Amino acid sequence: MTYQEALSKAERFCAYQERSQQDVRRRLALWKVAPEVAEALIAELITQGFLNEARYAEAFASGHYRIKRWGRLKIVQELRRNGVSDPCIRKAMASVDFSDYTETIRRVADGWRRTHAGVPEETLPWRLYAYLSSRGFEAEEIKKLT
Repeated sequence: MTYQEALSKAERFCAYQERSQQDVRRRLALWKVAPEVAEALIAELITQGFLNEARYAEAFASGHYRIKRWGRLKIVQELRRNGVSDPCIRKAMASVDFSDYTETIRRVADGWRRTHAGVPEETLPWRLYAYLSSRGFEAEEIKKLT
């Protein structure tokens, strides 16, 4: 694959939705693009505006909170795992409206309770706590509900 072909494919890949640099590196590796060429392609995508770490972080944080109902901890953890810098993570987390955070936790907990109606009463609190903490909600926030 030539440089131009790889650039064109990468542009289409980035135009579809916001991507992290790590996402693009993985995809370029799948396309068997040499690592030094991949870095040049990523630099080109950044200069053309196809890749933007801050924009990716904000879209990721907002979407995963609103749609997937993830907590703050899991969002931050996944952004770090995707190679996003701490300043971009802080900016993204500040841009998300967490005003209904307690209500979101309550909705997630109610949904879990409905699907786990047969859980014995004695194990219910710690199993719910484990589930909510796996979704990235903070211990202090979970304790407010129980």
